Amino acid sequence: MGKKLLHTFIGVLLFQVAISQCLLLSDLDTCKIYKSISSIKGHENEVYRVDLSKKKLHEIPQELFALPHLQELRFNKNNLKTLPESLAQCKELQRLEIQFNEIDSLPPFLFSMKNLKKIDFGYNYISTIPDAISQLENLEILALWDNPIEKYSRELLSMDRLRHLDFSNNFMSETMQRDMQEALPKCKMYFPMPCQCDFDW
Repeated sequence: MGKKLLHTFIGVLLFQVAISQCLLLSDLDTCKIYKSISSIKGHENEVYRVDLSKKKLHEIPQELFALPHLQELRFNKNNLKTLPESLAQCKELQRLEIQFNEIDSLPPFLFSMKNLKKIDFGYNYISTIPDAISQLENLEILALWDNPIEKYSRELLSMDRLRHLDFSNNFMSETMQRDMQEALPKCKMYFPMPCQCDFDW
């Protein structure tokens, strides 16, 4: 009876790991990239990466929110203005890339997605980096180049897992850039020329 109970417990444990474990990024890179909703049908449990760039999308297809193992999403060069809260259902999502769209803010639900390691919202209309950014404790890459950012959170200085930070072509003061370099010495940073402006934390 004891052995049966032990085997049952191990089986349940392995099942839980199997359904919730994120891939190593090196393994994720070897997974197939699905480039249309139609190609996903019938393969829902096998989909880890989806690239719907250049599809003229105005909203994110609902079908994506039901994919149990989705870990990478790309929506570059579309017409997205907002992100639906349903995106938070993608619990295993590690990479989110939405360059060249019309996103004007980082939505609050984004900071509950604890497995995120990469956010690339380059060339959008984001004006504020909220303090809640620090809730993304596993974030390694933050790319917000070419955004009209007016407010940077000082919480960025505490994000010691960051390894790549790109604020190119934004307004930033020399003081802010120096603070980031001193606080995050292991992070590779891309900054604009410091502006002679009132920007500060």
